[in-house]
Amino acid sequence: MVFEHMAHGDLHEFLISHSPKSDCSIDSDMDMRVLTQSEMSFIAIQIAAGMEYLSSHHYVHSALAARNTLVGENLTVPTSAPGPSSDT
Repeated sequence: MVFEHMAHGDLHEFLISHSPKSDCSIDSDMDMRVLTQSEMSFIAIQIAAGMEYLSSHHYVHSALAARNTLVGENLTVPTSAPGPSSDT
């Protein structure tokens, strides 16, 4: 299997390091700043759209979690089916 390199790592650690309560960010590209509400919405919308797409093709994503979701450049958050599951 080949996976795309996602510059910001997993979503769980990314959100922790860019939260208002974070002491410091581990990601230099984001300038150690807190995510805006708009950026958080952008991430959530991408995840929802990805899940809607998978559902429309009868795939069941049984492992959706922030730790299993990666964040790329420009806050891209692709969602893919983890394996050969279906709801039929």
